Amino acid sequence: MLLTLDEITKELEDKFSPLGDDFTDLVLFKRATPLADLDTLEQKSMLSLPDDFSSFISLYNLDNFSLFNISFGCGEDYLERLFMLNNPNEFAQWWIGDKRPENMIVIALSDPYTILLNTQTGDVFAMTSETPMDSFKHIATNFFVFFSAVVTLFLTDISPDRVIELTSSQTTSFWHQLKPE
Repeated sequence: MLLTLDEITKELEDKFSPLGDDFTDLVLFKRATPLADLDTLEQKSMLSLPDDFSSFISLYNLDNFSLFNISFGCGEDYLERLFMLNNPNEFAQWWIGDKRPENMIVIALSDPYTILLNTQTGDVFAMTSETPMDSFKHIATNFFVFFSAVVTLFLTDISPDRVIELTSSQTTSFWHQLKPE
């Protein structure tokens, strides 16, 4: 069983808040101020975010959140980071060619994976620098299942194989690489 959102926030806070400021990136904080630019991100990026993802980022602050080697934010505004990662620029572009794959956005980065969200279906995928643009690896049925699976794997003794079952992942390598048995 994957942890619920209430269990996730409580367990991360209980485990890492006492350790001080050096560990705040491991605590899932509720937003102190409302998320104001979500509509702007959707308009500028010409996409509509899945409800579970937009609800989650509206409630929780991912500006500086990371687990394992998966980084959502880097101490900067998460929406700005999403915009920067998913629009053409001269420094970093995760896709090949002139146009980002339709309905796909980067939502987090890790080594060696880039975590993608299909904005039409809500499915979550992983890719590496070696992954062809038409062969993203399906790792979860939606954002919350992905997020809950990552945190559950991080906080509990659940096996990667059980997480693969619970997420309906179509690949094993991603989950096994996060937490080798």
